Amino acid sequence: MPRISHRTGSLTRPQQIAFLQVRVPGRISAIQSALQHQPTYKDLAVAAIFSRAIASFLGIGTSSGRLCADRKYFQHSPGQSWEVKIKNVGGEFVDVDALCHADKSALEQGINETNTAFAHLTFWPDPSSQNQSGLATDAYIQSQTQQIRIFADTVIRLFHERVARANPA
Repeated sequence: MPRISHRTGSLTRPQQIAFLQVRVPGRISAIQSALQHQPTYKDLAVAAIFSRAIASFLGIGTSSGRLCADRKYFQHSPGQSWEVKIKNVGGEFVDVDALCHADKSALEQGINETNTAFAHLTFWPDPSSQNQSGLATDAYIQSQTQQIRIFADTVIRLFHERVARANPA
């Protein structure tokens, strides 16, 4: 479904505050809990998908695998979106071009890994990261875990930076 340029309806001030103080922090808690100790595949999926959702909330996405601004809304039904972005709660989008190289890299790699390994069912033969059955090797799982941790930490830090400046209407 094509994406649209606006959210359907606005949020009240209490809804905006709840989004900033309860809903997104709840996702952050789930991310942090999932990444404690040695995460399972399910834990990594939770951390990756929730981190990607918060990145989109902040106006960050990818197009053809390259980091870019994500200002459009997912269309849940024709002409309607209930997606919430930081602009809808009195904040400002992250300026992707102003990010340092390390943040850009963490975000691009994290979103791409999320899309490839968790959000879509994919398979490609790669002996450097898979065994003969196509299952991920231990080395790949360790690398993936580190990549998702860096992605999650970057998204969480950017969220806190943006929320500190948000002004719900």
